[in-house]
Amino acid sequence: MKITGVILAGGESRRFGKPKAFAKYRGKEFYLHSIEAMGHITSKVSIIAKKEHFPFYSNDFHVLEDVKTFRGLGPLAGLYTIMDYEDSEWYMTLPVDTPRVNEAVLKTLLPCQNEAVQAYVPIVNDRIQPLVAIYHHSAKQTIYDLLVNGKRSMRDLLNNIHVKYIPYDKTEERYFQNINTQAEFLNLPLE
Repeated sequence: MKITGVILAGGESRRFGKPKAFAKYRGKEFYLHSIEAMGHITSKVSIIAKKEHFPFYSNDFHVLEDVKTFRGLGPLAGLYTIMDYEDSEWYMTLPVDTPRVNEAVLKTLLPCQNEAVQAYVPIVNDRIQPLVAIYHHSAKQTIYDLLVNGKRSMRDLLNNIHVKYIPYDKTEERYFQNINTQAEFLNLPLE
């Protein structure tokens, strides 16, 4: 089974004040933590980012911008972009602002071949985590239809495809913490 990884790094980072992808946690940029978490699970990892940030990424990684039609329309547009660009059976997504996610957390999402499921999505402490998930290529048309009709929410996608929710223990909630502000960043434990 071919799994393509995609790091969603195209956000505005307004509350953070600068691009989160390049913030350092434990001596390493956020985007490198994401690549490390996916590295042994996926056959390839691409980063969806704003074009003006391309020069700041290492040349070792493939970086692309949202398709023109849906540019700037959020994570759903990023997921559509990778599906349109890279032919794969599954697409594993990870937002760039979750530097504590690791390979063990992501392995729990690996699909079962005998299930008619289009997405495996974590649920932690009663909260759905649609950006740390894995999506089947058959969801592409649904994503396109949603975007064309002005629906940008990941929840809209989940309501229109067959999803299997994967429960995580409350103690694992820390892995899913996304960093939105400088205060959250400064309070990240170094464990």
